Amino acid sequence: MNLHRIVATAITAVAFSTAFSSAASAQCLDVTFTPYGKGCVFLFAAPELSGTADASTCTLDLTATVPPTCCNTFPVGRLLLIGLSPEDLPFPEVGPTCTLLVDPLLLVSIPAAPDTLSFHVPPSVPSGTTVFVQHAVDYFTTIGLTHDFALSNGLRVDFD
Repeated sequence: MNLHRIVATAITAVAFSTAFSSAASAQCLDVTFTPYGKGCVFLFAAPELSGTADASTCTLDLTATVPPTCCNTFPVGRLLLIGLSPEDLPFPEVGPTCTLLVDPLLLVSIPAAPDTLSFHVPPSVPSGTTVFVQHAVDYFTTIGLTHDFALSNGLRVDFD
């Protein structure tokens, strides 16, 4: 089972737990994405999170960009934080300007590349479902042998 299927299964199981308890419609829902909050910068720029959807194929793509780095610093891991409600919690342990923008129910480890992850959205997801997502990046610096982190903006995902 590849990582995208594992992530899609986890999102379906947690974020859409009520999706299969109601009668399924054969039509896919429209999905809208609303960015909110600000990411926090590690070196030059904050990671960014955005999304697109195609209702004709019942798919959505999350694009979680990792800004360029320098000085023997490399992204070595990433997480998607997924929840059913937003958060606005300062997170100084990550960085002085970092804010946790999602109340996470699920933390999904994703590879350092590619930037875009595709998910199949079951047509039985109830209209009115909203999910909140944030992207975290773990950077490793070979000079000091340290791990540093950065967080993206938040992304509200509405299924209508």
